[in-house]
Amino acid sequence: MFDVGTGLSSLGQGLLPFLVYFIVGLALTGGFAALYAAVTPHEELKLIKSNNAAAAVSFSGALLGFALPMAHLIAQAVTVFEFLFWGIAAGLVQLAAFFLFRLVFPRISVRIEGGEMAAPVALAATHVVIGLINAASLTY
Repeated sequence: MFDVGTGLSSLGQGLLPFLVYFIVGLALTGGFAALYAAVTPHEELKLIKSNNAAAAVSFSGALLGFALPMAHLIAQAVTVFEFLFWGIAAGLVQLAAFFLFRLVFPRISVRIEGGEMAAPVALAATHVVIGLINAASLTY
């Protein structure tokens, strides 16, 4: 039988860790999004605001690629500091993925600005794949 007192106690014990990991996760994601937008040669957020689907696809792929290891870290990290450290590392991996992608598609920013879809979709997929590999690599 369910004991209401035990259930409420368990809920109370879990609330603070939930809030801490959630807030740190949002802060890491916001920081990553701002840094990613700052280092890409094209103005991603401005393009998205002007209804450029190519920019939305590529930026969304970067966010998803970052969120995948974040989700894994929240489930596995022993401390918030560990989560923070590996979260920053995951963001750097995603930034590296963009710069490596530019080696193959040096005009990716021009193509995104022009609204072309093929290369930005490939960039988004690259970010998600890197995010999956990154998340799986964070098993320790």
